[in-house]
Amino acid sequence: MLLFLYILPCFAEKWDPKQFTAYEVFRVSLITSELIVKEAETQRNGIKAIFDLQGWRLAHAFQITPTIAKKIASVMTDSFPLKVRGIHLINEPLFFTPVFSLIRPFLPDKIKERVSDL
Repeated sequence: MLLFLYILPCFAEKWDPKQFTAYEVFRVSLITSELIVKEAETQRNGIKAIFDLQGWRLAHAFQITPTIAKKIASVMTDSFPLKVRGIHLINEPLFFTPVFSLIRPFLPDKIKERVSDL
């Protein structure tokens, strides 16, 4: 049996924090998720997200407020019928860990276990 799994790549360096706020980027990701979840195979099998954090700077980090962090976590866990099978982080800068620690407490253990560094 062939298993269809949607791979969603995300590139931090494509986000210019001077031009778009974290909230605007979050809204775009919601729209993308709405389109992805319409596919029956994706509803059944879920997605894996790959976040390439190359080019992620302090300007990005300062936009991730506790409110934004909580909204991201809420959508990932409660508000959306999208199964997150894995979240893979690559090219993380050293200061990403403290920022991610803002989001982590809001995530259920099941999602925390699916986050990995490649």
